Amino acid sequence: MKKLLLIEDDLVLRENTAEILVLSNFEVITASNGIEGVALAKSSMPDIIISDIMMPELNGHQVLEILANDERTKFIPFIFLSAKTERKDVRKGMNMGADDYITKPFKEEELKVKIELTLASIQAKASLQETSNEAMNMAMTAMTSASEIGQILQFIRDSYTCKSYAELADLTIELYQAYGLDVILRINDEGKLLYFSQFYYV
Repeated sequence: MKKLLLIEDDLVLRENTAEILVLSNFEVITASNGIEGVALAKSSMPDIIISDIMMPELNGHQVLEILANDERTKFIPFIFLSAKTERKDVRKGMNMGADDYITKPFKEEELKVKIELTLASIQAKASLQETSNEAMNMAMTAMTSASEIGQILQFIRDSYTCKSYAELADLTIELYQAYGLDVILRINDEGKLLYFSQFYYV
């Protein structure tokens, strides 16, 4: 069940809207003003917030601005519910970062649909981000693997051109160092043991 925070100073509208949302299978918490709404948003971390704009002390625009600048709440989807119906008011709300704008008086079905669409959009974005991260990780893994294979193939090619055990040892040590490894080589030259490392030759 999704948790929804409703911030509305009109008692009758707040109660009626909350009832509609509860019947739509939301866990609804309510705030009667912006200050209370900000506090509840931070303490309860709802899945979505619906807020009036014209409220005393702290209006809806200020509520959104405060929550958008808080790392804990900035990703919570936010819908304005307002009697301000002019296009400039709607544009201002959306430009501030609201996910949607519902004008009063609203139809019950419109409210439900806009909430569901907003939640679905947020979920789709999260899923797309997760898929993008997985693809990036796979690409990085593939690039790393290709790089490692390339280094090994290059080592094999270069080893055929070595004219001494010392050159072969240098080539081998460089390969291991590329992986952050220290190595000591022992080469048996017809019974004579030769030791090599990046620190010394014997």
